Amino acid sequence: MVFDRAIVQERLKKLEEQLVLLRELQRVPKEQFITNPRDYVYALHLLQRAIQAVIDIGTHLVASLNLGRLEEYRDVARLLA
Repeated sequence: MVFDRAIVQERLKKLEEQLVLLRELQRVPKEQFITNPRDYVYALHLLQRAIQAVIDIGTHLVASLNLGRLEEYRDVARLLA
């Protein structure tokens, strides 16, 4: 696989979008966040999407740089280290 800057830029854009929304969610008072399941689920969803963007970037780098074989998501960090 050849490194594709556009793929990485797209994933970075998605990551930044999730981080912006998470920062906005930080303004929710702690008590409201704890008692409102909607806020909790929303935060969880945003975190999952952010983590997925990081994993996607990592898998693209591992594949394009031919750093090794990925069998599990945790291999991404190990191979990039």
